[in-house]
Amino acid sequence: MKRERRSLIVGKPSREAKVVQMWLSVDPLAEVYPTISPYAYVANNPIAFVDPDGKRIKPWKTTYSFFGIKWTIYHGLTDINNADKKFDKSYSSLMKSSNVFRTAIARLKKSNRDYEFRTIYKKSGSTENRGKYGSFNPDDNSINFVVDLSSSDAYTGRKSTVFEEVFHAAQIDYLKDKKESKSMLAIEVEAKLAKSIEGLSGHPYETLNVDASIIDKIKNKMILSANELSILTTEIDELSRRVAKQYELDPMDFYGGDDLKYIESIYGQKLTNQQESITITYKKD
Repeated sequence: MKRERRSLIVGKPSREAKVVQMWLSVDPLAEVYPTISPYAYVANNPIAFVDPDGKRIKPWKTTYSFFGIKWTIYHGLTDINNADKKFDKSYSSLMKSSNVFRTAIARLKKSNRDYEFRTIYKKSGSTENRGKYGSFNPDDNSINFVVDLSSSDAYTGRKSTVFEEVFHAAQIDYLKDKKESKSMLAIEVEAKLAKSIEGLSGHPYETLNVDASIIDKIKNKMILSANELSILTTEIDELSRRVAKQYELDPMDFYGGDDLKYIESIYGQKLTNQQESITITYKKD
């Protein structure tokens, strides 16, 4: 029996033996918790605490203020791949590089609604949250980022995802204040357009495929030529169709002129009052 126990602890254990080994091992930071047995797992309270790195005990959930917005971290999930640190890095980078992102955050801070960043997780083999990197829930005003437990990837570290979900929150906040509404397709296309102009890469279907010189002119508030405007409006039309197909939405729920007005309002670029009239027509496939 003694020999069998020895092979269990220091030999090459089976999958089941690893579980037993965890409970028989001494906490490597036992001196930090002198009032707790060195053999106790998370202070004998696995409901309230987690031990993601096998060393420090952490509460399952922590909520704190992040740049004026509530940020809830589930340590059992985010500590696996440093999701919270990756989010901090993405957020800080966007605050420095994108005026549109700063404007969106400023709106959320000034809003009379409470917004919260959260992490949600995708279990290995589960269809829940499959294909999702993030989402905005208008019912509880939560900005959610997916942590994939089957890999070391953390979508909180994708600037494209952080930008889009914060942008969606600002969109809905604005529409609620104005007591206005937009179709889901219009909301999605507007966000994809903003990402493309800000130079944030995403999936091919959501990328605005126009020459970089047109994007530069928009960002530098330079007037587009009639040909450039035609190219832009045509590509916005194509972008809306790709997004509609991806999300299984009706392509007729989008009017391109709305996004030209969006560009004007965000970048100060005057597009709709040029001499040449650009009309986008929509036909069902």
